[in-house]
Amino acid sequence: GRGAFAGCCSLTSISLNVGLESISMAAFLDCSSLSSITLPAGLKSIGDSAFIGCSALASVSFPDGLASLSNSAFSRCSSLPSVALPASVTAIGSCCFQGCTSLASIRLPAGCTSVRSGTFAGCSSLTSVALPAGLTAIGSAAFSSCSSLATVTLPAGLTSIGDQAFIGSSLTSI
Repeated sequence: GRGAFAGCCSLTSISLNVGLESISMAAFLDCSSLSSITLPAGLKSIGDSAFIGCSALASVSFPDGLASLSNSAFSRCSSLPSVALPASVTAIGSCCFQGCTSLASIRLPAGCTSVRSGTFAGCSSLTSVALPAGLTAIGSAAFSSCSSLATVTLPAGLTSIGDQAFIGSSLTSI
């Protein structure tokens, strides 16, 4: 349920049972010692702020079939170095990975059509982003303060770029 394990500062790893379909809002909020997560097959959604502030989180295994990550789901997970989302993910919430200062690379799945507001804001180690061909929109401040991001290739079908989408980045070529 909501906030079920919030603030469990001694929790270091979790392996959730097969059959779990969703992780509730703030379920593991501020579990500051949590370093690895194995998410079960059959998981469909991760709720708002589910893992926000899990500052030691260095490894997340996302299952095939996962459809959505809600707003701020992994915000401020400052030890997370990379994210490989399965092809099944079609929705990534606003600020989902905001403040993940160790995040160096991200590959968005082909079915993802938008990067919402603040999704990767403050990911200061982000050097590369693989944007899918079907991406049509980049929201406001989506990549703001990504101070290591020097190059981005925008897909041909992109129709909208929000205010300050790349402000504070180190872009040298587009």
